[in-house]
Amino acid sequence: MKQFSRWAALFLILVLTSGIAVSCGSASAVKNTAELESAIEKCMKSINCPGVVFAVTAPGKSDVIITRGADDLQKQTKISTADNFRIGSVSKTFTAIVTLQLAAEGKLSLDDPLSKYEPQVPNGSNITVKMLLGHTSGLFSYTEDEGFQKTIETDPLRPWTPDELINIGISHPPYFPPGKGFAYDNTAYILAGKIIEKVTGNTYAAEVKKRVIGKLGLKNTVMPTGVDMPGKYSHGYTYDLGGGRLQDITRQQTPTWGWSAGGLVSDLADLQVFAKAVATGELITPAMRNEFFTSTPMPTKPGTPPTSFAGLGVGFLSEWVGNTGGTYGYTTWMWYIPSKKTTVIAFFNETSTFTPKYEEAEQAALQQLLLTTMKLI
Repeated sequence: MKQFSRWAALFLILVLTSGIAVSCGSASAVKNTAELESAIEKCMKSINCPGVVFAVTAPGKSDVIITRGADDLQKQTKISTADNFRIGSVSKTFTAIVTLQLAAEGKLSLDDPLSKYEPQVPNGSNITVKMLLGHTSGLFSYTEDEGFQKTIETDPLRPWTPDELINIGISHPPYFPPGKGFAYDNTAYILAGKIIEKVTGNTYAAEVKKRVIGKLGLKNTVMPTGVDMPGKYSHGYTYDLGGGRLQDITRQQTPTWGWSAGGLVSDLADLQVFAKAVATGELITPAMRNEFFTSTPMPTKPGTPPTSFAGLGVGFLSEWVGNTGGTYGYTTWMWYIPSKKTTVIAFFNETSTFTPKYEEAEQAALQQLLLTTMKLI
């Protein structure tokens, strides 16, 4: 496939037309649609993002659906609300909900030591299932390993097994003793996926389909088995393949490197349903809701949205409840505001996770867009 330089890609972004739809209703779900649109455009230009789908919906109010840019720079096709995206770490919320359901059924306990299921993990007798879900186990995240990052860059189609990912994580010293801090941890969620398989005797994908996707009637949420994404999908772009240029990584990756920590694919309609179910605890028992929403303060940097906390596979920004995901070529936002019954879903088809030069600029631009969005809802 022909690759585009950064400047050629930016040119196409600018010449492609955008779409804004505001459905009929008594009032808009956003205080100032023009300001939101302007903020999205500014963010796109800052991070050189080919396309965005941005949706704010609330009962009794006019939905604001903004689509801008391209879902395929080579074909120059417009991005669409019907596109599927890789949702990255929003997958963790699916994993956490399945684990909490199994705990409610007595198939496992959140207080079970990790050593019960994965005895090879150092200090596993002092790490609980709950710590895995809450990012408080202290285990090193395999995605921070330089060798792993180099392999993704040079051999992106290499398949990974969960055990390989876990072994990378436990080859490093822990960040801190179990339960004594907070560190975002993909290794922990790979372990959670393996625990799901061990206690059910079923595959992780099958359990997610049965317990979450099927119960909510989600139509386009799947764990792909190879490089192809199902149905109509947006291409994803990144600088992480080296060479200092924006490259199409859609089919230059396998879901195996993210698996239960970040391998799922979904779309706008499905995440709108899922976001509400997450925030209301629809799929879990009252006792497990208490666990799900028990929050831990997250380390924050200046300029980040206020009141950042993490539960068990869910996050909180002030009164917003949900999660975000970043995987090669894709960034996802999934939020629900219970007091306003408002859902905020956004997809960006560019992420450069392991290239600090671009990652820092992306984080700053996305944080500013999020702060603007919070102000306007």
